Amino acid sequence: MADIPQLHHFIDGRDFTAKAGEERLLSNPANEVPLWRMPLATAEIVATAVAAARKAGDAWAALAPTDRASILHRCASQIRSDAEEIARRITLENGKPVTESRVEALITADEIVAVAELATQLRTGKQASQARSLSFQHARPRGVVACIMPWNYPLLTVLSHVFAALSVGNTVVLKPSEKAPNSVLAPVRALSKILPDGVLNIVMGDGVAGKELVAHPHVDCVLFVGSQRTGQRVAEECARHLRPSIMELGGKDCFIVDALCDLDRAVPVALECAMRNAGQICTSSERFLVHRSLYPEFADRLAKAAARLQIGPGLEEATQIGPLIDASQLAIVESHVAGSAAAGAEILTGGRREAGQGFFYPPTIVADVPADCALWQDETFGPVAALRPFDDFDEAIAMANEGPYGLGAVLFTDSSRHAMQAMDQLDVGLLKVNTAIGIATGSTWEPAKQSGFGYGNGRELLLSLVHQKSVLWQA
Repeated sequence: MADIPQLHHFIDGRDFTAKAGEERLLSNPANEVPLWRMPLATAEIVATAVAAARKAGDAWAALAPTDRASILHRCASQIRSDAEEIARRITLENGKPVTESRVEALITADEIVAVAELATQLRTGKQASQARSLSFQHARPRGVVACIMPWNYPLLTVLSHVFAALSVGNTVVLKPSEKAPNSVLAPVRALSKILPDGVLNIVMGDGVAGKELVAHPHVDCVLFVGSQRTGQRVAEECARHLRPSIMELGGKDCFIVDALCDLDRAVPVALECAMRNAGQICTSSERFLVHRSLYPEFADRLAKAAARLQIGPGLEEATQIGPLIDASQLAIVESHVAGSAAAGAEILTGGRREAGQGFFYPPTIVADVPADCALWQDETFGPVAALRPFDDFDEAIAMANEGPYGLGAVLFTDSSRHAMQAMDQLDVGLLKVNTAIGIATGSTWEPAKQSGFGYGNGRELLLSLVHQKSVLWQA
């Protein structure tokens, strides 16, 4: 394994070479060829990273918001300059088509600019008070923010949260996913000439490293994006320490096709919502509720469109569907689809992987999925659309609200009344009406039910990352 590149933790502005210890071999999901060796952080390494972040905190917090924004703008420019190299690395590690990885890199730069500008506009308020007195709110950074982030958008999701914390004066210790750490590690190393030492630190590892980070006494806040099961453990650990946290967890989003709907518009968007990033998005549409009058035609059109998608290695420009992240994710997808077929569902296209290297699974459309199947109930995280019909819109709303998740939903309709009803009654944090785009830059949202808690994006997220102090000052 000596010829396989070795990754290093990044602490206090430089590579941190750990003593010989446990490591993990990471491979390209398209061909299973080893990429690099990842060290697993120990409690000692986590403590070193937290100490570096704590040490850098006072100077970073003391900067004017406009000065921090200027630094963040330079970081965004660096990511734009390196976008092609970044995209290639994301695709090597994550498997998604390089066309999607390029978009991820550029949107990441846009998100950094957005939080930089929002942070300069924060106003915490002044109250009317009696003569010779002032009453106001004074905001200070929380301190050291632990960011534990996922692999499916290993740059965008990660750095949008990291730079939100940095923009308001916090310092960060980041633990990226053990499945795709170099997608963010390499760009952050390139930013070391811009960010002050210790402001952004990276420790790599699995759940053990994550637990050590969350439990560290000098961590002041936790941002977590990941599975419901892991999120519950992180929340429990935060509760033990009375530590604030923000959680974005799993989803099982619905795509509702109303009777008043243009299928020429709806089908392409449905395909994108189900198949982008091979369905490995928290807000992928996995459950499709289609009005019975449109159900046969919609199912047929969607199946034919899915069958035309080109599967292959992500580095090939023509590829539209890359591999799943690893063998364990592939096994979940295979199990869900096979279970639905055994329960009586009809596989319209896909449903069986071809032999060969890589964790590929074909775009799959499954009709008449029983409501008690894992494919309908549990997060699949694969290129699979499960379909069921409904007869009236009230029934569709009720069906969409079934289950523990409340992350997002898509509604395709030409009825403003139904759109307004969905706004009021769908128990989700994101509602996309006639579009696949989930949120405008600068907007905020909040997951519902067991999909998490706390604000994601926007001004409200930034306010969650500062400590509000009320001041009454009398002359």
